[in-house]
Order: sequence, then C-alpha cells, then structure tokens
Amino acid sequence: MFGQMLRFGIAGGLSTVLYSAVYLPLTLYVFERQHAVYAV
Repeated sequence: MFGQMLRFGIAGGLSTVLYSAVYLPLTLYVFERQHAVYAV
C-alpha cells in the first residue's frame, strides 16, 4: 500500500513539474498576461 502511494506521489509530482515547465514559459513568452487562461 505504501509503495503504491509512493509511486502515485512521484508520478503526480513529475507530471506537475513537466506541466509547469511547459506552461510557465508559454505564459511568459507567447501569450499576453490577460490571455494566459486560454493555454489551459
């Protein structure tokens, strides 16, 4: 049970990091601040 929770936590953290790495530069450099919500 603990191992499953650990794997889930690692996968969730990794996906969060990947999403941030893609979304934040897109927001900063491609879109204006008002239109950042459209990238979601």
